[in-house]
This record gives sequence, structure tokens and C-alpha cells, in this order.
Amino acid sequence: MEFTTPPPATRSGGGEERAAAEHNQHHQQQHATVEKEHMFDKVVTPSDVGKLNRLVIPKQHAEKYFPLDAAANEKGLLLSFEDRTGKPWRYRYSYWNSSQSYVMTKGWSRFVKEKRLDAGDTDSFGRGISEAARGRLFIDWRCRPDPPVVHHQYHHRLPLPSAVVPYAPFLEKDVALDPTNRSHGERPTFLEKDVALDAARVAAEGAGSDLEVDDDLDRRWEGRISELASLI
Repeated sequence: MEFTTPPPATRSGGGEERAAAEHNQHHQQQHATVEKEHMFDKVVTPSDVGKLNRLVIPKQHAEKYFPLDAAANEKGLLLSFEDRTGKPWRYRYSYWNSSQSYVMTKGWSRFVKEKRLDAGDTDSFGRGISEAARGRLFIDWRCRPDPPVVHHQYHHRLPLPSAVVPYAPFLEKDVALDPTNRSHGERPTFLEKDVALDAARVAAEGAGSDLEVDDDLDRRWEGRISELASLI
């Protein structure tokens, strides 16, 4: 079983940089126009990009696309791939009895380094299906997607009052906002106090009376201020 890659053209003499640029552009155009068949993707693991210098190919894909016969299984094969720029990459492909896995070894670490692969990135493998591209293998890669940005919304832990107490009833009896009349365990809020004071001021002014209600409320709320502070 043999996979081949067309050898790159060589040039000599002056204008080497320009010649290299033209050569790369030609390969990219040629690579883009080749009709390909996607074979499989492999999300690389930490061990795939670690010190073991090998890429594990899932068994179902390895046996389907890169089958090994008994003779090749001992030494493995050299597989040639082209990346999206047309650059060739050669890997030794074999079966490791120790881990019972199909792996690509020699040449893989250079690919990891050049493409800056990290765990979670994806390698994509394909092959040419046209007559001119038959036997050509292709490799591509893409970085793992960035995790979604979570916008934390911080809310005050003290609840808002469910309703504003009407002015007239409040002036007569401020039972609803009187901390001494709250059920056991119910937590008053600072905002409730502000609403109560504002309502009392408006009601007292409308009735032509003085604002002693403010002082009265303040006295009854003073005993709860320290408790409220501990709840914040």
C-alpha cells in the first residue's frame, strides 16, 4: 500500500524568494481545486500533542482508510499528506501492540509544533477522489472554539419590595413596613425604609402636619440596622 505526493518543483538562480512565493501560490491553488473526500476528524488529546510524539488514529477509521497487512504491520508505512498550503507532511503509520492502537509517529511532532496544535484542536483527514488526485492524502486543522463568554450579573442579595404602600393608609398605620410587625425570619430591606420615609413625607406634607413620622420610623428601624448589615 503506497500513497504518493507529487514532488515540488525546484528552481535555482536569482529571485529565489519570488520563485518560492509563486511556488507556494501554485500549490495552494492546486490544493484548493482538487476534489476531495472527507474521511474523518480527530480531536487531539493532551497525549496526542505531548511528549509521546504520536497521534492515535481511532480504530474504526484506521482500519477503514489505512489498513495494514501482516508485512506492513511490523515496520509500518510512510503516509504522505498535503496541508492547506500544499506543504507535504510524512508520517510513519503503524500498529502498537503494547497499547493496541494505530498511531502516526515520525513527523507528527513537527506538525504539532509548526501548527501550534493544542489539546482540543481538530485534525481533519481527506483524500483526493478525482483521477488526477487519486492516492493523494490531505490533512487540515482547526483550533478549538473559544468558550462562550459568560456575563455575570451581580444582583443585590436583598429583595426589592413587592409593592409600594399607599400614602393614606401608611400615614394612619404603617403596619406593613413596621419592622416590629414582621413575621419571624422575614428580612426587611433598606429600600423599604426609603420608600416608607418618602411616602410618609409626602403624606405628612399633604396633610399639613409636621414630619415627626420620620423620627418615629427612624427609631423603630435603628434596632434593625445592625441586623441588616450582617445580611449584606
